[in-house]
Amino acid sequence: MWCIVPTIKPIPKNLLTDTIAYKPILSDQGDGWNSEYGEEQEISFVRVEPATSMNRSSDSQGRQANDIVFIDRNHSSFFPTDAKAGDLINDREVTRVKKLKTFDEIHHLEIEVV
Repeated sequence: MWCIVPTIKPIPKNLLTDTIAYKPILSDQGDGWNSEYGEEQEISFVRVEPATSMNRSSDSQGRQANDIVFIDRNHSSFFPTDAKAGDLINDREVTRVKKLKTFDEIHHLEIEVV
């Protein structure tokens, strides 16, 4: 018995109107001062969306994302499959990377930056 698997279309290119500067972190001494970064890579055809969230807890110490960057596997000029917290986007720190998959392949990245 065959199963027809629908394909999921990439993010429409007309929505990917931004360009970012991406630098992967190479090493971190844990003190926030001595981190080393790789070569800067310009990535075009991405989307940068402002993120808003409310923190209702008076004792919460979590950092909130200021922007979410969408990088599409098909349309973006570069796709950093190994993106991680600590990398830099436009000289701002990446706090979390969500790798959204379709079946076994990454469809796009949603990267939160502060």
